[in-house]
Amino acid sequence: MTEIKLYLSGRMSGEPSLNYPLFNSWATTLRDEGFEVFNPAEGVNPEAETEIGGSNRREIMRRDLVWILDEADEIAMIDGWQRSKGAKAEKATAESIGLPVRYLAKRKAKTKR
Repeated sequence: MTEIKLYLSGRMSGEPSLNYPLFNSWATTLRDEGFEVFNPAEGVNPEAETEIGGSNRREIMRRDLVWILDEADEIAMIDGWQRSKGAKAEKATAESIGLPVRYLAKRKAKTKR
């Protein structure tokens, strides 16, 4: 059986540490459930940036939307995504190409081991 490729989406700007701890926690939980997860917070130091902005935002959105368009089988929305312009754009992109949208419950995700 092939793993479902899941894009993890949610609010980053305006959150402490850009919400990376929550993204990383959900990525761990979803991988444990058998998904292949694209986590936009991985490989980035949240202390190096206080906000995602300027031309960097354009590069980040390009990378993420291309992955959704080319690779994703589904998109998973972290609670609070409704307050993020980027997450709304990611969701709209996924919906426009017919990808299922998964809403992550308010339960606490596992922490990284």
